[in-house]
Amino acid sequence: MRTNPLKKWLVIGMIEVFISLFLIAMAPHFLNSNLPMIGFLMWLFVFILLSSSGVYSLLKIGQASQAKKVFISYFPEYKKLKIWDFIELSPTSIQEKIEIYQTLKNDPDCSQLNFSPLDLLQGAKKR
Repeated sequence: MRTNPLKKWLVIGMIEVFISLFLIAMAPHFLNSNLPMIGFLMWLFVFILLSSSGVYSLLKIGQASQAKKVFISYFPEYKKLKIWDFIELSPTSIQEKIEIYQTLKNDPDCSQLNFSPLDLLQGAKKR
């Protein structure tokens, strides 16, 4: 059973927030003790954790946007699909699947299978 990537991101994000809140709450205890370096390291870890998560999310959304543009350039009738439908896909994998789809569509033996572009998209996600 496949999980929705958006739900997975939300769960990971909530875990990161809880870890960050815990570290932010604990850092003043170390800052006011004989070990202030541990408190500063906690703050640094929180900053790195949240910023790297944000950068990763932005990169994945940008990649999904590019994958959607590639898919829509070949199949404009599917313009209503959302970016979240492409979140696990890269533009190169979409391009490869489109080339395979066009080859199968032009092959008389495989034309009886009636593949749709949405089947192509679902197949790329399962890979």
